[in-house]
Amino acid sequence: MNKFSFIAVFLFGAIFSLVTTEPTEDKKILLDFIQKIPHSSAINWRMNSLACSNWTGVTCDHQRSSIIALRLPALSFHGPIPPNTLSRLSNLQILSLRSNGLSGPFPSDFSNLKNLTSLHLQCNNFSGPLPLNLSVWNNLSVLNLSHNGFTGSISPSVSSLTHLTVLSLANNSLSGEIPDFCISSLQIIDLSNNFFHWNRASISRKIS
Repeated sequence: MNKFSFIAVFLFGAIFSLVTTEPTEDKKILLDFIQKIPHSSAINWRMNSLACSNWTGVTCDHQRSSIIALRLPALSFHGPIPPNTLSRLSNLQILSLRSNGLSGPFPSDFSNLKNLTSLHLQCNNFSGPLPLNLSVWNNLSVLNLSHNGFTGSISPSVSSLTHLTVLSLANNSLSGEIPDFCISSLQIIDLSNNFFHWNRASISRKIS
């Protein structure tokens, strides 16, 4: 084999390896999730297909070694999120399950998703209190839990989310005092249609 043939074979092998590399463990996690969550929409997830290229809602990192984004809006999921499924996607940065029929409490094991930057759970049927310790998501920039049935108050730990730019908790049944946010990065905040003790002057002071 001459030098140029060797280089051609090497490059082909490298490209083939890049294309076929797959986040096998993350695929197993998603298949576990989809088998356990009730849903009525067909989803094209198969173990023998390429998740990074072909799976609905899935985005992988550049090395195709991890799933970093999962966007599954309006796919008719309903019921609680099965525990010990999505929470095992340790490199997940973006999670969107908006506009489904998900219910039950906020998944406590989501505290394992420490790399989250965006969490979109709006327009579902979640209920119960918000997470008490929000500081576990210290990279979070977008948090949208609006249009659910969450109750109770907002944890003061929200002030630890120093990268937060968007916070929407509108259209829930939240109550109590609004904590001091003191987050310089915060650009959009929507707490409307809840039962907070507040007025326009006090909220202006709390987010300034």
